[in-house]
Amino acid sequence: WDIEEAYHVLRRSFSYHTLDHEDYINTLRYLGGQVEDQTIYSKIWFDEQDGKFGKKRSSRMIFFMNVGTIPEEADYQVINESGKHLGQLSDRFVERLKPGDVFVLGAKIHMYLSTRRNRVIVKDASGMRPTVPSWTGEMLPRSYDLGILVGKFREEVARRLEKKEDVEFWLMENYRLDE
Repeated sequence: WDIEEAYHVLRRSFSYHTLDHEDYINTLRYLGGQVEDQTIYSKIWFDEQDGKFGKKRSSRMIFFMNVGTIPEEADYQVINESGKHLGQLSDRFVERLKPGDVFVLGAKIHMYLSTRRNRVIVKDASGMRPTVPSWTGEMLPRSYDLGILVGKFREEVARRLEKKEDVEFWLMENYRLDE
């Protein structure tokens, strides 16, 4: 659905004729699991930048697998065309895949073909450049402060390498590392 088109349809209903646009957008953010201070399982996919939202592919499967519970996340089994198990992907990653998307899983490049029940079917795409960002998840893998420190560390290593300094010695002296 187009966000604005859906808003105008809702506003034609007596029940929602006074619905404030910001309340509507905040509701979509909530349903899309995009409320920062809460880890909420998303019920829809919501792309505010593109102005679109819709039902998640996994909603029906998750409902029948978890009647009475709302899981944080469901995993999809990734298999190749001949049925070999290659790994797992989260539903949040799978819901945005389109046929032909190329992504990395287990240090190998795969092309997404289709989803059948809780299985993602892929084919080898070695040599192709990934078209899908590497990973999305519930939370960042590290804190903001740690991210800043890691960035500074990497900049310092790059600077020292560029000046042809002895990075190994610097690491041992400053980070108590041994050979």
